Amino acid sequence: MLDRRQAPRLRSLKGARILFNPHWPAIDCVVRNLSRAGACVEMKGEFNTTLQFDLTFLQENETRTCRQVWRQGSRIGVAFA
Repeated sequence: MLDRRQAPRLRSLKGARILFNPHWPAIDCVVRNLSRAGACVEMKGEFNTTLQFDLTFLQENETRTCRQVWRQGSRIGVAFA
């Protein structure tokens, strides 16, 4: 399998929240691995996400704008904008 990542990812178990806009509820998730360029995010259950959204890291109180790159079941790969 060809690895097209721009930067190596490190394992992670960070709590996070996916935010679409103020009118939609946030989705709790876990960041499974992380790099400066993107992350793998796992949700409980399968949700239809938009292609672009904000990802808030709960412990760091940091928000990053993301775009979905791939999806497999309850996991999505994102690139940081």
